[in-house]
Amino acid sequence: MSDAIAPLIGRLAHFGAFAETTMGTAVLGSVTTGWANATFYDASIEPESFFSDTERIPLGNFDDNLVASVGKQAGRFSVQMEVPAYATATSNPLLLLSPLAGCLIAAGVTNPVTAMASRKTYTMKLFEAGRVKALYGATGDLTLDLEYGKRAMATFAGMGCWSAVTDATLPSVAAGSLPWVCTGMTLTVGGAEIGACSKVQVKLNNQVSMVEDLTASTGYRFAYIASRKPTISIDPEARLVATLDHYGLLLAGTSVAISIVVTNGSRTLTIAAPVAQRRSISNGDRNNRRVDNIEFECCRSSGDDEIVFTFA
Repeated sequence: MSDAIAPLIGRLAHFGAFAETTMGTAVLGSVTTGWANATFYDASIEPESFFSDTERIPLGNFDDNLVASVGKQAGRFSVQMEVPAYATATSNPLLLLSPLAGCLIAAGVTNPVTAMASRKTYTMKLFEAGRVKALYGATGDLTLDLEYGKRAMATFAGMGCWSAVTDATLPSVAAGSLPWVCTGMTLTVGGAEIGACSKVQVKLNNQVSMVEDLTASTGYRFAYIASRKPTISIDPEARLVATLDHYGLLLAGTSVAISIVVTNGSRTLTIAAPVAQRRSISNGDRNNRRVDNIEFECCRSSGDDEIVFTFA
């Protein structure tokens, strides 16, 4: 007998999240709609190894396994969003969602924060055409991809405590603002323009793990950012040593300030790394033009300021 049930259409989905008052305490009832004024792509919430520590492979008469109990219950999430040039800088959706990646907001500025008292965990839902997946106690990593002529894109990915899948009506959410497009940007390294680049990638490189708790129903309290190591990767056209000696600067361990500015003429996103050090260089090719793929590590200036995002 054929299945007459209508399929769940892939594009009918919304991603929603809400900051928890107490880290790891779910606020599922507060996530009733998608994140406001944002446009999302490729969202997923998936279970993570429920049986990894409860497998039963005993001695016996047969070379096979026994049914396992459900053990610890974490989940992984990933979602892409356009970086919108929102009309009000201090309400920019990416700015407001940045604490999900361990950042602290002050007016229109956000940057990674060390103090646990200033960090947040989130309850999140992925509405899938009537089905809802959810995590709580979630936190993650943030990557920004800025590529010539394309939309500025952000990716959040991380972990949280698993919550039972339920059914719920797909909420109505208005379309987000237009995103910044990566043209007319400003990119300076050490206060000077650098050879033509086709893309810039900014990564917080948060190392996310789960906090174990045998008293918790999932075996975990919440997800935790154990460390971070922000990097900026660029791909300038190669130059002679006499013009710009990237390899000599790598060998010397020279640090520079990096500034990246994206604008649409009325709204601006500035990404600043006051102390950035070349850590690796690899060969590249762009339409038969030699390219130096350079990764900078963003280091401390005065503390919690190795990379700063300013929305204006």
